[in-house]
Amino acid sequence: MSSRDHTHQLMKEIGPLMGLLEVTAFNDQTLWTLVLEDETVIFADFHEDQKRLTLSANVGAPLETERDKIYAQLLQYNNQWQETDGVRMAVDSEDEIVQLFDLSVVDLELSKLETVIDNFVSVLKGWRDILSHTYSDIPMPESFLSSNVIKV
Repeated sequence: MSSRDHTHQLMKEIGPLMGLLEVTAFNDQTLWTLVLEDETVIFADFHEDQKRLTLSANVGAPLETERDKIYAQLLQYNNQWQETDGVRMAVDSEDEIVQLFDLSVVDLELSKLETVIDNFVSVLKGWRDILSHTYSDIPMPESFLSSNVIKV
């Protein structure tokens, strides 16, 4: 089975396994949206040439008064890529923060994909919680730096 077919099959199975509200394929089955119970949307973008799946989700926009502090935290977080197992944060053209993670699809099993998505969502909720508060000094939660954030 090709990497593309394997990934498509995983995406068909992950929705029922995780109780997702919806899994929709786009772009000739190379992009999917996964909709969670709380209506969080995760995008899964398959890169056939690299045999990789990129998960991404919108975290939100920082409060204007907290923007510099949040951006500094994001840079520090990205610098700790070994501790975060490669989860990274970006800012899009509309100042929305986006969380990303790349995952090889070579020999990817459904149970591992489930664990990765669960952990990805856990980190996402943590960042959303940070953005929803005003802090004079926002600490980096220890759980974000666990060596098991994304790994199985």
